[in-house]
Amino acid sequence: MKKILVVTTFNNHFHFFYRLSQTLIQFGFETHFLTNKYSIFLEAQKLDQKIYFLSKERKSVPDVDILNSFEVSAGSITTTQANLITSSVWSKLEVLNRINNYEYNFLWGGVRLIELTSAEFAFRNNIKALFFELGNFPNKIFVDPKGTNARSLLAEKPEVLDTMQIDPEMFKQWRTEYIAKSLSNHLVPQSGAAAGVEYKKNLLDIYGFRFCKLIQNESLITKEKLLGKYLRKVIKLEYDQIDLDKTDYLFFPMQVNKDAQLILNSKIGNLEALKLANKIAEEKGLKLVVKPHPGEVEFGFIKKVNNLKNSLGFCFVNNNTIELVHKSKEVATINSTVGLQAKILNKPVTCFGKAFYDKFDENRLAAYLQSYLIDADFWNDNKIDTPSAEQILNRAELK
Repeated sequence: MKKILVVTTFNNHFHFFYRLSQTLIQFGFETHFLTNKYSIFLEAQKLDQKIYFLSKERKSVPDVDILNSFEVSAGSITTTQANLITSSVWSKLEVLNRINNYEYNFLWGGVRLIELTSAEFAFRNNIKALFFELGNFPNKIFVDPKGTNARSLLAEKPEVLDTMQIDPEMFKQWRTEYIAKSLSNHLVPQSGAAAGVEYKKNLLDIYGFRFCKLIQNESLITKEKLLGKYLRKVIKLEYDQIDLDKTDYLFFPMQVNKDAQLILNSKIGNLEALKLANKIAEEKGLKLVVKPHPGEVEFGFIKKVNNLKNSLGFCFVNNNTIELVHKSKEVATINSTVGLQAKILNKPVTCFGKAFYDKFDENRLAAYLQSYLIDADFWNDNKIDTPSAEQILNRAELK
């Protein structure tokens, strides 16, 4: 039986890959899991899945670009810690691949050091690597053979969309329905997870780090996460009330301040981008309208934004995001998915960072939504359907 190795460090990612693995059985694949989280290990065992621990191994350090990882770039771990992680992951992969001869390596995101090391191992050992990410549109996921977001093959070669099948009329109909539905209710699914802390699972993972010698690549419970959901109830942001229909404005959607997209794919952060957006708005005679990300938990950072608001005079709002895009004159962003939504709504978009969608025109938008993104609902418990699983496997052949 052919074998797939899934490297997973988050519980919700494990659940998705487990659902996918059940469908891949019919293609003759057996799926193995590799994790550094004790909570995931226990869940996999309950589901009778083959899973391996990532424990500490102090061996020779492989040639992996640790500076390209999220944790090192964010300053959450030292170079010494990073070298221990890469050494441990590489050593484990050598043993497992020698025994199982994996055909595929599935990774979520690919920017954290464990995933980055696993991807490098796959590339050097002729294992097909596939990188997964939320599609940020209903029932869609992003799958790429090189990476996600600005590190994807799609970002490097957006022309791959030019050969994909599109139905322009169906795209127009989808756009109309998408706008109407989004205007009535625009919830960011991951925002709740960002502010919440799964204490029981975290305690299990801490046990694994302390007593099972599992490698730890970042802090499980940060001060911001621990206090974030409580501070939300106490600290009320001061939003402005403006008439969007009577205001000519440039919309700037903020991103989570410590998001990998900002740290890895942009030379500037939110505060610098706000100043640039304000300058563009002033030059064009527009009001700058700013919305904080619903998943932001750094209230010290929000305070800095409030201070900048008082200095520059922009508006701070909490309206429906699609409504804000829909009624704007144009949109500025670092590299948020809101920029992609703005393109769908035919709004001019300025990207301050690296964004995979920056060069998309109407046809590429249609191809991205109709052919590149794969039908799969990340948030439910059903098996991934057979056509989508087949499309996932075939995505490894995209060049």
